[in-house]
Order: sequence, then C-alpha cells, then structure tokens
Amino acid sequence: MSRRKPDTPEIAMFPRVVPEHYQGSLKVAGEYRHTKFEPGKQYTYIVSSMRWRADSTRKKSGIAGTATAQADGSLSIPFSPDIHGEWIVTIDAEDGHRHLPAELGAFVMKKKYYELRPFIGELHCHSTGSDGREEPIYTAIRGRQLGYDFFALTDHRNYQTSAEMVKKAGAFLGGSMLLMHGEEMHHEVSDDESDPARSHLYHFVAAGHRNSVRDLYLSGGDRTQAEVSAIIHELEVRDTIPGLDYRSCADSIWKLRKANELGGMTIFCHPYWAWSLNIDEVDREQTFLDAEFDAVEVFSTADPSNIMTNRYLSAVAAGADYAAVGVSDGHRWGPGTTMRQCTFVLAEELSTEKIVDAVKNQRSIACEETQANDQIPRLVGPLEFIDFAEYYFLRILPLKRRIMAMGAEIGFSGLRGGAFSKELIDELDQNLKELENDLWA
Repeated sequence: MSRRKPDTPEIAMFPRVVPEHYQGSLKVAGEYRHTKFEPGKQYTYIVSSMRWRADSTRKKSGIAGTATAQADGSLSIPFSPDIHGEWIVTIDAEDGHRHLPAELGAFVMKKKYYELRPFIGELHCHSTGSDGREEPIYTAIRGRQLGYDFFALTDHRNYQTSAEMVKKAGAFLGGSMLLMHGEEMHHEVSDDESDPARSHLYHFVAAGHRNSVRDLYLSGGDRTQAEVSAIIHELEVRDTIPGLDYRSCADSIWKLRKANELGGMTIFCHPYWAWSLNIDEVDREQTFLDAEFDAVEVFSTADPSNIMTNRYLSAVAAGADYAAVGVSDGHRWGPGTTMRQCTFVLAEELSTEKIVDAVKNQRSIACEETQANDQIPRLVGPLEFIDFAEYYFLRILPLKRRIMAMGAEIGFSGLRGGAFSKELIDELDQNLKELENDLWA
C-alpha cells in the first residue's frame, strides 16, 4: 500500500517540481467553481517534508501558516524547502469547508536531475505483425490510453510493422506521443529440426534503431557470415560456459552490436521466462557474463516470478552497469488484458535519441503498476531517483493521464470509423504541453 495519500481531487497546485534551494511559492486553486477557495477568507496550511534531518532549519512537524484566498479563489503558499524529496502541503478551513482538508505533494529535485524530464513508455510488445492479437496502430493508441509518452512495437523478426505504426500514428494520435521503430531479434536457424541451434531460444529486443537488423543480416550474404565467424572465433579463444552453442550465440551478439550501430538500444528479454523454463541455462548465463545488451527486462508478463528482480539487484551490487526496464511483452492489448509494466526514464527531451540515451546511461527504472491508482508500483532501478519515480506515479501521472486518455478515445473512435477530430487531438496535445510546463518551476 502507498505510504501517503493521493492528491485531493479537483484541487490543483503548481509548480509541482522545484530545484534545490528554491525560494518561491506554490499556487493552490480549485479546478471548478465549487472547489475554489472563498476570496478574502483565511485558510491554515502545513508544509512538511517526507524526510527529516537533524540539522534541518524546519521542524519535523512541518511549517504552519495562514494564507488569504485571492480574488480568483486561489491561495499562494510560501515555499522555501531546505531538503530534497517530497513535501506535503495540507490545507484546512476553520469553517469545515466540504472540499477540505486538501493534501497535495510537491517535489524538491536534486540539481543534477532538475533539467531532465520524466517519461514512461513501452519498449517490448507485439501486434498482428507476429503473434499479437491487435493491429499495430491499435497497440499505440492503447498505450496512449495508459498514459505512455513513448511506445516501441517489437514484433518477432518483423521491423516493418513498427514502421507501419509510425506512419499511421499521425492520423489518429497527433504528434505528442513518441513512436519508435523496433523488432524482437532471434538467432537464425535452418529448417532442419535436428539443427542443435533450434533448441537455443535467444530473445533480444532492439528499439529506436534506423533499419531492420534482421533484414541487414539476411541481405549481408558472405560479409555477414564473415562477421559472425569472427565473433565465433572471439568465443572460442576465451573462457565460455561449457556446452555453449557458438553459432547461435554469435548470431545474437552480431544483432546486438548491429542494433547499437544503427542508433538503437538493446534489451535482454525475459531471462527467466516462465520461471526458468524454455530458456537454456547456458545461453542465459553466457548472455549475462558477456553483457552486450543495454538493458534487461526486470518486469514482464512473460516472467511472473521475482527471480529477475533479485538477480538484477544482486548484479548491480556486484558492479553490473546495464539498465533495468519494465515491459509488457504484450500479445493482447485489449481493455482488461494489458498488464501495466512499463519503463520510467529521465531524459533531456522526448525524442528517440534521448530516450535511447537515457536507458543506455542507466537513467531508467523498471515499473510494475497495480490496478489501484493510490498505490505506488513496484520500482527497480537507480536508488538516487527512485523517490522521484514514486512521486511521479502518485502525483504527476494521474494529471497527464486525464488528458492522454481523452486523446486516445478520439483516436479509437477514428480507428472504428466513427467521429474524429484532429483539431481536438491537437488541442489536447497543447493542453498537455501547458500542463507539463506548469508542473516545473
């Protein structure tokens, strides 16, 4: 359960995120006439930190004061925080106003991260382009409904469906959601069922890259085979786990390196698919030893266990430098079927290049949401901004989702051949941009 309450509904506060040593105020206002504060009336407030430090200049119990409601029904509350992290603003009324007390959260961000922005999204899912149930553009609209800023479609051995999704998106989603090319890559095997390589199930995702890795592999002919042979030689001359199939492993390593050359990120998919079943242990352990991937799936519908979560934490403690991501690996994206695994990143902007950069530089967190809006999801990633990710899911994401979900419903209507307004989607995109500007001091 969440250790703190969600915001009081229909009462807004801006800014929500401020830098260390901020000296300013927080504006609090009701969103509707019946939730506004009464002009001229005084209201009491307490501003308190979720943290406590012995040398802090404020009291552990918080800073109390009074504020007089302005003509527009808003309050201005002084805010000069002396410690980073989340602060709670509680407002009460002497007359017991039915919309109060109000509880709202602000966050004081470390200077090194303040210029970055939080985004969440999907980096591994499927459509009818492989073994998924829904068409490519449907999955993207569904992602928007869930509040995703970025979305990568990664069909098995199929880059073209992600290109189709990107091409169609402008007609149904507007321009504020980042759609990324992707594919799920596997080693290449012959049609001969006796081929030993057929028993090795390497699964890797590439996202954000410019061209299909598999197409390059198949079209490369002798050049590709020579490069794979060179990787096989790399494996042969160093220590590897006994029983490793060099050819299958080399194919996979070639694809991981090529995806990076093409500007993408690479993800080791569900290392513990269905509690260690279906994946050869030698393949898995060699992949972890080589660590040629950029990130590993910590949360995924393919792995309902806690094994990967604990392995990732142990690996990081031992010095591993790959990132954690959460993905659905979704094959069913209809309402009620999609689990809410996603990836949180801190990036300079919402662009393919910067999202890829954020993951590669371990500014990502694997997330698994619950179905209850007042509960913080499971989060695994860098400890130094886990607290901000918690704050984002509890305080900021619900505000963004209200706007995103409306845009998604318009997109779904258009996809069904019903009423559709590109102008309204553009207006919602502008509203979202204005909201995000207001959230930061």
